[in-house]
Amino acid sequence: MKKLFGSKEDPKDIKATMMKLKKNKDVKGLIKMLSHQDMAIRLMAVADLGEIGDERAIKPLQKVLSDRDSTVRNSAVLQLMGFGLPLESLIAPFSDREKLQCLYFLKNMDEIKKNKEAEGKIENLLKDYG
Repeated sequence: MKKLFGSKEDPKDIKATMMKLKKNKDVKGLIKMLSHQDMAIRLMAVADLGEIGDERAIKPLQKVLSDRDSTVRNSAVLQLMGFGLPLESLIAPFSDREKLQCLYFLKNMDEIKKNKEAEGKIENLLKDYG
C-alpha cells in the first residue's frame, strides 16, 4: 500500500488528506483509509464512502463489519443500509450483545429517525434481541 503520510503522521496532514479524498470523491483512497490504525480515520472513511455512495465501496465496507471498534462497525452498518443492504443480514454475524449495541446506535441516528420503515425494523429487532 502506498504511504499516504510520512513516517510520523501529523494530524493536520491526515485531516487535509481526508478532506482531499472526500472532495475528489477518491473512493480508492478512502477504501485504503479503512485499514488505518487510527479509529477516527477509519470512521471518517466509512462515513465519507457512504456519503459518496459509490457501489465500489460496498465490499470494503462489508469487511469493516469485523473492525475491532464497535463504532466503526456500527457506522459501516448504517452506510451499507444506505446502499439498500438489509439490516438483518448485516448484523447476522454479530454476537447478541453486538447486535443490541448496533441497534441502539442506529436507533439514535437521524438518518434512521427520518426513515419510518427502518425505524420500525430496528424496533422489531430490539424486541427480538432485547
